[in-house]
Amino acid sequence: MRTFRKAARRPKPGEVFAVSQDRDNRTFGLEPCLGPADTASACTVSDWLYLHDLDVAVVKDIASACFAETLRDVPKQFSGCGTDKRRVAEIGSLQDGLKQFIVPAFTAEFGHRYDIAGLLSRVQFEQSARNRDGRPSPVDRGEEFRPVVSLNWNGQVADLIALAHESAHIVQLALSRHDPMPPVARETCAFLGELLLLRYLQAQAPDLFGALCRVWSIENGGYLVEDFDLLWAALADLDTPYRYNLNYPLARLTAAYLFDQQAFSLTVLFESGSRAMRFLPVDEMARQTDAIHNSLPSLPDPEDEPLCLKHYRSVGAAALLDLETNSSQAGLGLREYFTDITTHLKDGTVLIWLSRDRAPMGYATWSGTPDREPPLTLHAVAPFGGHAKLHYLLERRHGARAPGHQLAEEIQVW
Repeated sequence: MRTFRKAARRPKPGEVFAVSQDRDNRTFGLEPCLGPADTASACTVSDWLYLHDLDVAVVKDIASACFAETLRDVPKQFSGCGTDKRRVAEIGSLQDGLKQFIVPAFTAEFGHRYDIAGLLSRVQFEQSARNRDGRPSPVDRGEEFRPVVSLNWNGQVADLIALAHESAHIVQLALSRHDPMPPVARETCAFLGELLLLRYLQAQAPDLFGALCRVWSIENGGYLVEDFDLLWAALADLDTPYRYNLNYPLARLTAAYLFDQQAFSLTVLFESGSRAMRFLPVDEMARQTDAIHNSLPSLPDPEDEPLCLKHYRSVGAAALLDLETNSSQAGLGLREYFTDITTHLKDGTVLIWLSRDRAPMGYATWSGTPDREPPLTLHAVAPFGGHAKLHYLLERRHGARAPGHQLAEEIQVW
């Protein structure tokens, strides 16, 4: 299991967007929230998923691939990032940082079509202290007015990363002609801005690259541990209030994934605006779970065993899957856990998914209330990935999907 160093980090980018919804025609827009990024809004996780055209199973599979390290969180060319102990005391002024590092790093990617120096020269920089919480944030005031970026600048390496992040937001707004971009996509663009800076420094300023890479790696841990914990918990209850931090884990992983794709055009993504999600390879990232190794033992053929033994094996398989996932069920007392699973077994409201060699892959329980259609899924885990497959099996079990050949290799128990 992946572990990250915990360390104090710079405040995260703080421009906050909420989802507004017309319940009649299911149209969405993006509206600035007045509060900080961790302020709950009237919007929910369900709204967030709908806006991004994301499925819970796909998001969970991306998380599983990240936790199992079959999905890279650091681009290949920065594979040793974070090991360099060199430090750089100061970068200079904010304008020095822009002129010497940000502009040339971005120009190498976009300069053939856009005047990056001209775009960033229009930015009005202010101290973050004018914000409610002091977080870095860009403010889009439309094409006719100068954009504003609130950012505390002390000439440190972390400030240069923040400057690259916020500058990428400004470039994305300009290239998309201020067409509102869904938050996951726009944060992907901002994180790509950080990676463009890293690539430039790796070639042009190795000493500064080592120091900046170390800070970037520490921040990576925060985005992919603390914020991933927040996202994972939110996916268990889609009525959970939306928080802007939910966007960071997916955006961070997507930026690293795209940075390794030589054929991918960052310019196309930055220009895409509201259409941006179609350019993010979320399904491709979710399929990285196919490489996760399943360490659980295979179950014998239930036809060769008495029913009571099959019953106990099913309870054991569910317990191992919960432990592997470190789910909330794994924290129950033995008596409570056994009673819960056996009740579902007796009611026929549990499905255990096995691989071709009969190793447990995942399981789900649901409410057997006869007046509810479709049944309410109470608990579902797939520690080795394949949440989408587990969802498919549930739909097939409930009669919402006709049996097909796509999952013929999978076996259902109970």
